[in-house]
Amino acid sequence: MTMQLLLDDAGIEYDYVQMETALPPLLFLHGALGVRGQFDALRKHFPERSQIALDFPSHGESHVTHGAINGERLARAVLALLDALQIEKVDIIGHSMGGYAALVLAHLAPARVNSIVNLGTKFYWSEEAIDKTSKELDGDQLRARSPRHYEALAALHPASGVDQTLRLTQGLITDFARWQLSEEMVRATKVPILLSAGDRDNLVPMAEIVKLFDALESKLNAVAILPSTPHPLQHLPLDCFELIVRRFWVAAVRKTLA
Repeated sequence: MTMQLLLDDAGIEYDYVQMETALPPLLFLHGALGVRGQFDALRKHFPERSQIALDFPSHGESHVTHGAINGERLARAVLALLDALQIEKVDIIGHSMGGYAALVLAHLAPARVNSIVNLGTKFYWSEEAIDKTSKELDGDQLRARSPRHYEALAALHPASGVDQTLRLTQGLITDFARWQLSEEMVRATKVPILLSAGDRDNLVPMAEIVKLFDALESKLNAVAILPSTPHPLQHLPLDCFELIVRRFWVAAVRKTLA
């Protein structure tokens, strides 16, 4: 069932499926220009879990009333939703920017995050990467370069409209020049993290995944490289990914108790 949470500066559309289980709910966080429905196929692989999936502010069916968006605003929107649902703790699967928002949430409120599975999340944002990605999000250039892609995005983001969604997402990327998570911030959360990405991901080099894994220096963390997998979520090998995630959860519990 689709529900809405009204905040001072946004309206958040979300799905919440409750199951009879002692496990924390599983929270799905989509990437920049994504929507919660892109997780539908993956969600079927975890039928025993309570599940939450939302559209971030300015994405999909969620809207914003004013202001820019950045990693902290996305994380605080998630935190507001957890408060409204009276959920103390969640396991998170975050794709791309959703994974970054999960790390920001763990930084802001580590007690609310049981574990994080990041898929194709870019952590290190250099000036070159910010500039390149920002240009790719320019609405006029995108429409001229690929009208079909532009129209597809317009269909995905009816609440704010594709131009506003692109503009606000562009601002989210350029905000990395002002503030980014540090390795120390993530390490200090002590939240178990699985860093995963496809070996054909054109946004997240494998060297960056390994660099962050080494920097976190925790026995609770793990890294997984998915074979023959590019960045878009629709190319995720679902059975393989489910197996990796479940093994990570089991290992994280074991290591926490050790």
